[in-house]
Amino acid sequence: YIFRLTTDYEFRIHMKTNGQGNRIIMCFEYPSGEQAVRNYGNIPRFETLEEYRDKEFELYVDGVYLGKRRLISADKGVLRYE
Repeated sequence: YIFRLTTDYEFRIHMKTNGQGNRIIMCFEYPSGEQAVRNYGNIPRFETLEEYRDKEFELYVDGVYLGKRRLISADKGVLRYE
């Protein structure tokens, strides 16, 4: 996956569906344009999302935009959103 750097001040989370049908976090794209990308076992840290709790983000799964969601929590390896 290639995540294009954007500077439109949107918070995005990119996920990928693995062979078992589970969604895996691939990239957090912060409003600043900075990215935390999963590669070679480097998993983006959920703790970095604390400041975005209760804020909207754009959700992409397998490169497809699924709409805006609201981040409820991101801790202990679990991401909750609605």
